[in-house]
Amino acid sequence: MGVSVRMLAQSCSRAGIDALALDWFADTDTVACSRTCAAIAAADRPDFDPERLLAESERLAPCGSGTALVTAGGFDSRPELLEALMAGRRLYGNPPDTLRRIKTPGHFFGLLDELGIPYPATQLDTAPPAPGPGRWLIKHRASEGGIGVQPFAPARAIPPDCYLQQHLEAPAHSLLFLANGTDIAPVGFNRLLTSGHRRDRPMLFGGALTPTTLPTTQRRAVCRYARDLTRALGLVGLNSLDFIDYGEHCRALELNPRPSATLCLHDGNYRYGLLAAHLDACRGTLTTATVMDDPPRGFRIVYAERQGRIPPGINWPDWAADRPSPGTVLSVGDPLCSVSASAASLPVLERRLFTRERLIRAALML
Repeated sequence: MGVSVRMLAQSCSRAGIDALALDWFADTDTVACSRTCAAIAAADRPDFDPERLLAESERLAPCGSGTALVTAGGFDSRPELLEALMAGRRLYGNPPDTLRRIKTPGHFFGLLDELGIPYPATQLDTAPPAPGPGRWLIKHRASEGGIGVQPFAPARAIPPDCYLQQHLEAPAHSLLFLANGTDIAPVGFNRLLTSGHRRDRPMLFGGALTPTTLPTTQRRAVCRYARDLTRALGLVGLNSLDFIDYGEHCRALELNPRPSATLCLHDGNYRYGLLAAHLDACRGTLTTATVMDDPPRGFRIVYAERQGRIPPGINWPDWAADRPSPGTVLSVGDPLCSVSASAASLPVLERRLFTRERLIRAALML
């Protein structure tokens, strides 16, 4: 369960596991690969409806039924909700206390200091004086997918539960990895994309590409970061470490202690899919990928540029996923769908994704 679980549900299907999917959207392709799927988003805000989530969880997987619980995005900053869902179910993933430690900036950045992991200049005390010269970002401690990241202006008030971090102009990347509490198995390096459609959310997640052009020395360094964080935090299952390639060092940005959206780029490299590998890692066994000579591949999230309704009878192309149900009303900035592609090179891949995004917008007029 999570904000969007289509990729997890599809990986379940590959492993022969019945998925009971709960997410915000209940898109048609999530429904198609799940035994049961229900939407659990709040009607008036972009968040879970806790009462609906708990009620649907009890309906589909009653407490004590032995159902495995796997979460996607949306719970990093809601450990109390995760605790409620764990009652009578087995969690395959990082427990609520681990989430609290990771999403408490003072603890997380203090841990990076202890482990010798570099990160951009960060100011946790947001009271005056303001930071020195340079571009800075306001980051909410519970930010996921770049939603809680905004440009900082010295004249503006800084919201509670936020901190300041220097904005370094450098490519953003992630390492998706499996962890068993003491060691890791790298799954894949990815270059992260931003959506670019909102000035007030310049870091809003817009997709990812793989492989990256990072040199071997930097890949090894980031794997060390992930291994040290795993040992310090007892991480299990799939996790994702976001970082930027800046100067001589890769600098950590945030740790996502659960399966990330980049799962879809690497799921095919595992015989039974990454969801099965995630379950094994939570039990202590790390699975390595099958070596594949795949071409570059990636996906982009298409956000609605205008308000509208999904019409009936759409003939969705195979490369479009997260398909809303006919009649779904979208507001400006809502995720419309995602488009995927592969190509002989990364530049060609980026152009192909851009073209497919335009084709979707032209077809749906959104």
